[in-house]
Amino acid sequence: MAQQLATAGLACNLRGLFSSAAWLCAVAPVKSLPAESTDILDASTLHALALFHTKQFSLAAFTLKKLSSNIASPIAIFLRLYSLLLASDLKEKADEKETDLTSLLNELDSLALEKRDGHAIVCLRLNIKQRAHDLLVESVLAYPLLFCAWQELAATIISFDLLKKTLARLSQSQNPDTQNPCLQYFLFETDKQLSPFDRVQSRFRVFVESVDSNAAVVRVAEASMYYHFQDIPGAIRVYEKIYESNPYLLDGCDEYANALYVVENGPKLGWLAHRCDAIDRFRPESCIAVANYYSIRGEHEKAVGYLRRAVMLDRGSSLAWTLIGHEYLEMKNQVAAIDVYRKAVDINERDFRAWYALGNIYQMLKMPLYALYYFQKATTLKAYDSRFWCGLASCYEDLKNYADAIKCYKRALIVDEAQQQGEGGALIKVARLYEKLKTTALLTDDKKRADAGAAAVLYYQQVFLNRGHGDDDEFNVREAAEYIANNAIKTRNFKSIATVLEYLDTHDDARVLVRECKSLMKIGMLNK
Repeated sequence: MAQQLATAGLACNLRGLFSSAAWLCAVAPVKSLPAESTDILDASTLHALALFHTKQFSLAAFTLKKLSSNIASPIAIFLRLYSLLLASDLKEKADEKETDLTSLLNELDSLALEKRDGHAIVCLRLNIKQRAHDLLVESVLAYPLLFCAWQELAATIISFDLLKKTLARLSQSQNPDTQNPCLQYFLFETDKQLSPFDRVQSRFRVFVESVDSNAAVVRVAEASMYYHFQDIPGAIRVYEKIYESNPYLLDGCDEYANALYVVENGPKLGWLAHRCDAIDRFRPESCIAVANYYSIRGEHEKAVGYLRRAVMLDRGSSLAWTLIGHEYLEMKNQVAAIDVYRKAVDINERDFRAWYALGNIYQMLKMPLYALYYFQKATTLKAYDSRFWCGLASCYEDLKNYADAIKCYKRALIVDEAQQQGEGGALIKVARLYEKLKTTALLTDDKKRADAGAAAVLYYQQVFLNRGHGDDDEFNVREAAEYIANNAIKTRNFKSIATVLEYLDTHDDARVLVRECKSLMKIGMLNK
């Protein structure tokens, strides 16, 4: 496997796929020299490769144009088409308009099947999603160590059903290699998007077993996993170790900057921004780190400027657009925020942060039907995030659809232990909604009303039992205790209420309620 990784790294390097080449060489379990390349590089190809390295993409393509597709090597064909694609990107950045890639796609279609290297990339740029997905599957089956194809394939997986179908196609390979680190990385990335944290951790451990576990790219993947699941302290801890041992590494520093911003660690964020700017100020990750620094200082216009630079440097990243939306919200410009969030989801349909942000904006604008759509998209993409289920539940609540709101809050309780303990407030909201459902005109059946009332009591009791968790816990516990006491008075059922009365007796303004309960309890005892 080490030999294969090194050979694949060389092949990617010769085609200008430098990120893939660096990743493949980094994760190799042992250091190996690549096997001798089977591709024959003529003078024109070597010249074009040098021009490609110096970002003279149009000239590189022109240099290779005279080579007939019948005699040109696969590297030469790929390099010419890839140069045309990158030249198109440069024109798009300069003119700020879409360029015509249809002719490039037509040329790829006309080539022999074995020479259609990079076909999927053009389809992705033209937003031909299903065809791009199919071509990527074919690519990884033909070239199992083509890391960039696995990356792009993972980005196309937006549902469990699609993942299941993709894995079924991949399993049809004659010799599926379960130790292929690219395959294990793909499984890790797709699980990170669609599965709960415990499963993703297990998948990461399997991935680590197939590579050099000390490689920086592996540790960055670990930190990104913690960040993705909102374990901000865990992400920061791993990132700090990474940059301590790799002082010139910039991979992942955008997420590290976001994590530091969340915990409001201005000094470390300032250090990180200075470090990134000193190493390479023209890396998108550096621009995002500096933007976070200006944002935490309240200089939102400067932050937007750096984020727009990040967008120019990496047209395929939705993170910078999403952060621009956050900055516009800080500047109270909701219309501009909506525009850039939509741009983010156009670029990356899997960007759950942008979908969730759009839902929040429309909810603030008192447009629950619009918000409902965006929250539904977010929950589809990341079903194990309680925030998204709570957002969806609040929309149903605004629409007076209490039954569906209860279902969503219960889903939030299932996926997040913090919600079960009362920190997120979902538990008390379920109790309130059952009380609303009991009194709503939608329930005409007396039994259903009684069931809703019993459920309300049950959840209020759970809130009281879980007291001691969360910043707003005291308010919720007081509400639950008073509800339980009032329900006991109404039903004349004072069983298991002693602890509630003991709690209420510590609040001066609740002692009237306590005395009423105790008086009725004495009367009940006398009647017996």
